[in-house]
Amino acid sequence: MKTINRQRNIRYRMTRQNFICEGKKRPRGLLFLFIIVLALLFSSCMKQIPGAVKAANPIMEVEMDLFFMDLVAAQVKMNQLMLERMPISRDDNWPELLVHYSDGETANDKEKAARKAYEACLERALKEDFSFYRIFDFSIYLGALFRVGSMEDLMGCALVAARGKLAIEASKILGKRYEHAKWVLSSLPFGCKCSYYSTKFLSLRPGISECRVGVGGPECSFFARPTEQIMHEKLFGGGLKSWVDLKVPSECFRVVSGEHLGGATKGKGSGTFESVFYSLLPSGLRDDLQRVDDELFMAVSDLETIEAKLKETRLREPEKAVLRRQMKSLEKEKDNKEGIQKKLYKQAMTTIEPNREKIAAAKKLLRIAEYIDDTFVEVNTAMIALTVKIIDDVLLFGELGPGDMAQRAAFLTMHGIVKGVDLQKRIELLGKRAISLPVTWASTWGYAIAQKMKVSRYKDYLEAMVKMEKKMKKKA
Repeated sequence: MKTINRQRNIRYRMTRQNFICEGKKRPRGLLFLFIIVLALLFSSCMKQIPGAVKAANPIMEVEMDLFFMDLVAAQVKMNQLMLERMPISRDDNWPELLVHYSDGETANDKEKAARKAYEACLERALKEDFSFYRIFDFSIYLGALFRVGSMEDLMGCALVAARGKLAIEASKILGKRYEHAKWVLSSLPFGCKCSYYSTKFLSLRPGISECRVGVGGPECSFFARPTEQIMHEKLFGGGLKSWVDLKVPSECFRVVSGEHLGGATKGKGSGTFESVFYSLLPSGLRDDLQRVDDELFMAVSDLETIEAKLKETRLREPEKAVLRRQMKSLEKEKDNKEGIQKKLYKQAMTTIEPNREKIAAAKKLLRIAEYIDDTFVEVNTAMIALTVKIIDDVLLFGELGPGDMAQRAAFLTMHGIVKGVDLQKRIELLGKRAISLPVTWASTWGYAIAQKMKVSRYKDYLEAMVKMEKKMKKKA
């Protein structure tokens, strides 16, 4: 408990408008430094702090940025599969299993120990899916930063460390949740990759005969190959859209027991989250709500992408002017669609006639919506900070000459921060990805925010439906 309290000594909540930090009293000098670092954490001004420029290793920093961005992109694809492809039934408890891990619930000390073992297994799976986590050691990098003593250098090191720590901790949370969801949804029997810790859910153990099956052929590459490999093929080939559009056949998914929930709407798979969700709406409003939801999703995605692009310091003024005009138009469209959406959902809530079957279905869907929404909430602060961090890191990386690059690479090797890889080849690939990093992150950010807003709307409606169960019981 003491360890947990120390870890929670600093708690923060970040939105576009505010940043709140709460903590115990610290020595005045350290508190002053801490406040300055927090203020700088979300502002693009590293180049104005010589100590930060000197402390940061652009190779390591861009690698961290790409790792977190890849995880966000992986998660939005996973969310899309949950919403549009994965069937749901009343008998199969995969939605409850999905959210059980992120809830952190454990029944006793034995289960707590088993959860630690499960998380260790998820981290091993994460290393298989993403090479950064396997070959770079952030803890050694963190220790190597604080090797100078002046106040200016200390402030710079603190800023670099704070940004890096935020990105890495968020990456761990996101990565483990991604791996958990991946093996819940996969056709590989659950538990064959990592044995689950709770007796509430059926879980096999790796190595037993039932687990001696594959996860499908080449068409199931999303589950069979390292996520990083297939994602990079798609990102290099056609950007985020190519990755999001990756087809995953139904035979690659978990075999869902029981009769699938009904509901089939335009463009949505039968028995999936979105098809069932729209079937819960009043019949006269379904098509209109689905259309406005999809249109608002695209408007928000485009708007957030443009806002992220405008943070790019290398943009020329004419380019900024074009983006601002596009943003103004999209803001009007977004406001208009939100007004229509709000009116339609309000009308839906006043005209719907709930029954036990609909409420049971709503409870199933709500668990999935909670998982997606809560995962975004967990990493929201890091996503906001990374938008600024990427700008700084790409600028510093681009300014490295051949001699500087060799020196920074030698630093990583000498301190044991990177192991088991041809670093020169890795840096060549890094240079190619760094060029498109700001644009790729902007589109990833935009899509993620739009997805989060859409799921939040689903969640609000589902919660309202579930609350109707109490009214039904009172009437009965």
